This record gives sequence, structure tokens and C-alpha cells, in this order.
Amino acid sequence: SNINEIKSKLYNNKSIFENDAYCLFIGDSYGNGYTPDGNVTSWCDLLANRLGIGNRYYKYNSNGAGFVATGSGRLTFLQVLQNNINNITNKSAIKKIVVVGGYNDSNYSSSYNDMVTAIETFNNYCNTQFPNSKLYIACSGYNSNKTEAGANVRDKLIRDVIPAYMSTPNLTNPCIYIPYSHLIL
Repeated sequence: SNINEIKSKLYNNKSIFENDAYCLFIGDSYGNGYTPDGNVTSWCDLLANRLGIGNRYYKYNSNGAGFVATGSGRLTFLQVLQNNINNITNKSAIKKIVVVGGYNDSNYSSSYNDMVTAIETFNNYCNTQFPNSKLYIACSGYNSNKTEAGANVRDKLIRDVIPAYMSTPNLTNPCIYIPYSHLIL
């Protein structure tokens, strides 16, 4: 309910990122800096700035992407990463991987189980490619429209997407969900 409280929690936890060699950010159109009102600075750049990691990060985004959703970019988060994997020269230097999505998965006809499976596949791929990394997942794009479509997105986020983003029962190196991230937007 209070954006300043959420910002404060983020700033208080930024030390988990500061000493790492590199971060990897994966996202959708919000990662590209899209908003319905026009283009803005990418959340990837804003987060890197707030965390004080300078230019020690990679960012790869595709419009409409999700763990299951492909959107207008026709890519899932895994495919976005796979398409850019050769651009990351020192994979052992990646310590934190932050994936921000959710809205697109809520608009997609995927089930909770489909999303959990896709997240586990993504996480396993990251563990193979980036042996020193930890995966963090955030859900963004909560829809506040007072229409039936807005209610459907909210219901899907609450019923399937957020629980899937939080659940990694079959992983030996489970990812970490960033709580309340769906309230950022």
C-alpha cells in the first residue's frame, strides 16, 4: 500500500547485489522501458542504478515474454536467454539473475503447472550456464482496471502466476521470489 515502504525494503536489501561481479536481468516490454503512456527508462537500468552495480550487468528483454507467454516478441524468458547466451563472456561472473514478468503469463492460457515447469526449466538452465548464480523472480504488471478484463488479469495473477513464481518444489537450488513485486506498477 505504500510505495516508499517497498522502496525502503529494496534499498535495505541492496547489499545482496553490491559486491557481485555481474547481474543478469531478463524481462518483457517493461525491461525495454515500455509503458502505455510512452517510453521510459528500463527497469533494468533503474534497478542497476539503485543497487549501485554500475555497468556490471546484462539485460535482455522481449515484448510480451513470460515463462510460458511469448507475446509479440514470440519468445519466452528461456528463449530470450538462450538467444543471448553467447553475448555473456564470463558466465561464472554472473552472481544474480533477476527475472521480472508476470503480466504476460496472466494473459496467456497457461496453467499453474505449466508455469512451474517452465520456471524449473529456466532455473535448471541458469544453474548449468551460470554455476555461481542465484535466480530471483519478480511479478510485475498488476492490472488495476475496473473492467472484467482487468479483474481477469488480477484473478489469474493471484490464483496461478504469483503462486507459480513462488513455488519451486523440484529444485535443488530454488529461486527466490521477490515478495510484493506485483504492486510495483
